[in-house]
Amino acid sequence: MTATEPQSPRYFTEYLPRLCSVSICVEVQRQGLEKLLIKDNHLLVSTKTQTISIPLAGKTADYDDILSFARVENGFITLKVPAVADKAANSTDQLTSTDDLIWSIRDLKQHPKGVFECAACCQPIADLSKIRKLHSMPSEMWYEMMEFWHCHKPTNGNYTNDKIANRFNSLKPASDTLIVGAYYFVAPSLPSIFTENQFVKCAGCHQILGEQENNNHKLLKWKLALRDRNTQQYCSCLIYLYSYLLDSIASTAVRFFLVKSQSTRVLLWCFNFGIDVTFSSSYLKNCLKVMYIDDESEVSKFLEQNDGEGTNQRSLHNRYEVVDLEDDMMTETINEFNTINEKLPESQRQFNQWKVSYLGRRL
Repeated sequence: MTATEPQSPRYFTEYLPRLCSVSICVEVQRQGLEKLLIKDNHLLVSTKTQTISIPLAGKTADYDDILSFARVENGFITLKVPAVADKAANSTDQLTSTDDLIWSIRDLKQHPKGVFECAACCQPIADLSKIRKLHSMPSEMWYEMMEFWHCHKPTNGNYTNDKIANRFNSLKPASDTLIVGAYYFVAPSLPSIFTENQFVKCAGCHQILGEQENNNHKLLKWKLALRDRNTQQYCSCLIYLYSYLLDSIASTAVRFFLVKSQSTRVLLWCFNFGIDVTFSSSYLKNCLKVMYIDDESEVSKFLEQNDGEGTNQRSLHNRYEVVDLEDDMMTETINEFNTINEKLPESQRQFNQWKVSYLGRRL
């Protein structure tokens, strides 16, 4: 009979840029623990049978022996160490930047001959070799902010406020241009797509790819696939909720959200944002720390305590915002939350009635 290798313990590290620190939690028993050190941004946990190397979420100095500074109890090691400051991470613009998201302008420039296809039938939708210009989409609230950009609004003459608004309050990509948003593209008219009842559909299989908005074709990233040579890349629908939450936090400071589909409701508390985490061979960059309640009775109790069903309006006096998802998107969202929650050390999974999870891009 061959001996089995010791199982790697659950671990969790969290880089908090505004506190400039890295929090660490590892499931390991005190007996048998011999040494604890940090080298090359890895925590090395030495026991009598193995040495475990754990990647840290943030950059730190090397420490030869930090066992005496760690808290070891109930089968867990917890400690917090200073991180090397990252000035860029303190910027709100950096936190809401789309540069690190999939199929950003920076990402697409690495695929000059790539082709976007319908994820359902592989029908070619947009050939990047024929796209000469890539433009970034303004903030998701750019349209609402237009009123504040015009300080003097003429009421007569050739340039009335209505004429100015009609000219500038819309984005219209040229035939060789693609406007890139966090979770969608604004595309020109293409022979591979058509509109029906305000939906944009694939000409090949009639799958819904997006919607018509302000006479533009809004293509959702997770409805597409990017083919470049012999590789095909897909986008998760989680990018929508991630982008929506981050943009809402940055613009309105709302932290509570009721995410719902036709059959399911989940309550979210966005506890922290712009953080990096590592756990069970996964690395999430610039992510949201999310507390969530998926028990329907607990969700109902929270809503009753906060004056009913809330509102979709973005205003500070509201305790929470409502986010609507399709059933398949809701299923993938809950599965992602639960999968990450189960990978965390047991001491990090729960905060009172709230489960703990993270939402961000896997690296």
